[in-house]
Amino acid sequence: MWHCFDRSLFILLLVGETGHVTTLDRSKKNHISAKRHFDDWVNSYSLSYGIQWPNNVTFLHHDICSYNMEKKFDLVRSFSFSSPV
Repeated sequence: MWHCFDRSLFILLLVGETGHVTTLDRSKKNHISAKRHFDDWVNSYSLSYGIQWPNNVTFLHHDICSYNMEKKFDLVRSFSFSSPV
């Protein structure tokens, strides 16, 4: 199973250094985890390549269904995972 961070990193690598990725997650736990994993990846990238990855990712703790999209996006993709009740 892909986690929020995995999907965000995959998309980030597709858009490259000049693109921007905005992630929305309604789960506070997933939001914090994804942000922490991304920060770890950025630090690892910087140590490995000697350059800082640009600040081109925004993590938002919000539900995509009720989020007011004030800016235009090239792509909106929803990944949902259901947990059994």
